Amino acid sequence: MWIHVIGDRDTVIGFKLVGVPGTIISGKREARQLINSFLLKEDFGILIITEKIYEDLQTYINKIKTTKRIPLIIEVPDRSGPRDYLALEHTIKSAIGFRI
Repeated sequence: MWIHVIGDRDTVIGFKLVGVPGTIISGKREARQLINSFLLKEDFGILIITEKIYEDLQTYINKIKTTKRIPLIIEVPDRSGPRDYLALEHTIKSAIGFRI
């Protein structure tokens, strides 16, 4: 199984620095085509996407999440930060016990 990240330039470069391959995309059409190509691969395991891509393709991605066990699709903040900062802050506080 393998992992791949798709998103803006900064996000993809950040993941590449820690060894995760990625593809820089510029629009939702390109993102959807790339996701479709990954769904055809048997050994595909985890797809990391930015929150922006998730927002653009939310219905499509939710359909994949509810009908396929693999790949695991994870949304991460892009360079502009988390879309829902308060929810992220609450999650971190619950996990580590204090506010950062």
